[in-house]
Amino acid sequence: MRGVIGRLAAAVLCGLLLAAAFPLSLPGEAGAAIVARLALLTGAPVDLGYVQFPGLAFVALVPLLLAVRGCRGGGEAFALGYLAGAVWLTLHLDWIGSFGWLPVLALAVFYALPMGLFALMMHAVIRQARPGLIVWGTAAAWVAIEYLRNFGFWAFPWNLLGYTQVASPPMLQVAELGGVFAVSFLVALANGALFALISPVGRFRHRLGHLVLAGVVCFMAYGFGVARMTVWPFGRPAGEIRLALIQGGLETLEQWSSELLEESIRLYVLPTEDVLDAWRANDGGRPASGTLPPATRAAGALPFAGPMPPTPGRLGSGQHPPELLLVWPESVLPQMLDQRHPELLPAPVRLTLRKGENVALLMGAFGNPHDDHRDENGAVLVEPGGRITWAYSKVRLVPYGEVVPFRRFVSFLRYPWGFQDLSEGRSMEPLSWRGHKLGLMICFDNVFSFICRRDVFMGAQGFVVMTNNSWYKLHSGIRQHCDIDVLRAVEYRRPLARCSTTGWSHFIAPDGRITASTAVDGPGMLVDTVGLRSGLTVYARVGDLFAQLCLLAALLICLPPLIVGRSEGFL
Repeated sequence: MRGVIGRLAAAVLCGLLLAAAFPLSLPGEAGAAIVARLALLTGAPVDLGYVQFPGLAFVALVPLLLAVRGCRGGGEAFALGYLAGAVWLTLHLDWIGSFGWLPVLALAVFYALPMGLFALMMHAVIRQARPGLIVWGTAAAWVAIEYLRNFGFWAFPWNLLGYTQVASPPMLQVAELGGVFAVSFLVALANGALFALISPVGRFRHRLGHLVLAGVVCFMAYGFGVARMTVWPFGRPAGEIRLALIQGGLETLEQWSSELLEESIRLYVLPTEDVLDAWRANDGGRPASGTLPPATRAAGALPFAGPMPPTPGRLGSGQHPPELLLVWPESVLPQMLDQRHPELLPAPVRLTLRKGENVALLMGAFGNPHDDHRDENGAVLVEPGGRITWAYSKVRLVPYGEVVPFRRFVSFLRYPWGFQDLSEGRSMEPLSWRGHKLGLMICFDNVFSFICRRDVFMGAQGFVVMTNNSWYKLHSGIRQHCDIDVLRAVEYRRPLARCSTTGWSHFIAPDGRITASTAVDGPGMLVDTVGLRSGLTVYARVGDLFAQLCLLAALLICLPPLIVGRSEGFL
């Protein structure tokens, strides 16, 4: 692409296309009107509050690659990539604007650096004028950058390219082989093949040949996904558990007070008692049929939520298991809890479970279970009789949300619970209850796949995510967070349940299909019998080996003397 203005425009276009490939919303009345108009044009429900065009992910990188091809040096290529990343992330992270636009711009400025590095690497690849290196190098370089974004205190692997394809479950099934990185590879591969076809680099027959090869790989991956969802079973059945997700619909941004505590108890105890009454009315959780009470039906199901697929291991008699695990979301009660003093738990919560021996409550909590001077954000298990067990502490804390980096220099932030930063959890073990094992995650934890992997190796048969999404003012941020759940379920072939303060809450099958979902910005309730799974996927066994191989390949491709000679060849 010739001309500085043309290359700048191409970089901006790349950023816009990437932003639109993910859930996207715009703040303000004008932004809401634009989102509503786009939703009508695309057929998406207007009340979702965001729009998304996942197909754009397959062409979004092409304008940047065209711009990089016209660059005179690596510095210019880096600058164009950085510009594309800054545009993308400013729009992609606009939901953080709930705290002002300064944090949005600060995050965009910092996290655009990997995009600049990708453009720099592609500049080195394109200069070699080898169609094969361009096609496959694009995919390898992109995955390499995504992999490197998982490390360090500032790790933020939120917007990986594979997450754009959540609405197309067959595309996701390769995640059990290489994680979300395998899905990102396919999307980036399509971009590289299209760029090579339209760019006069190398012989046309070579460019066409690599386009065909890339198409075959993508077609085979999609075919594998279809077969995996319709023919091959998802691991070994490991029993069933009845889960009830209670979404209170209460925002939890205010300073802690007795009034807020009373309101929280009212909004969560009453629907919990309704679920328990229905449970006891059906002879302790053994209804004659699988029909749920009307109050437990999903409200506002997502447009791509399909019916529950046939699940190996269902009880042949049609009866549900006798255990019921109630789930409340993250930070549900504005008070510190101490498992050593269960009597301090509010009486209405303790009394709710007084009549059930096979019932327990899993809820988000703040406390200091390991050190009186270390406050932690975690989950507790409350059993009949009032016994409290600290089940899990959040492993990954949100910068400037739960912990302030360089607090000695930045001391202005006051949390709802006070001034003290939270501390990370020291261990990760699945929750063991009534013979079941569930991997627990709090909010941001689901972004990091290694947490799920450790849970699976320790016997987790399913996942439960407990989160507080009430501080998201734009629905795009909530949807982006929810989409990450889908890949975690597919990577390890485990069912996943998400319980949120204000929505969305949902159940996800091991193939990534959202089987039920609540509405957003209000109360909700979901009850279902979840078929648990055992066994290890390829990704669980080898971890990020695929991404590591892409990183190695990207480094080698950027050093042509190591892998190619001077003749053109097929590559």
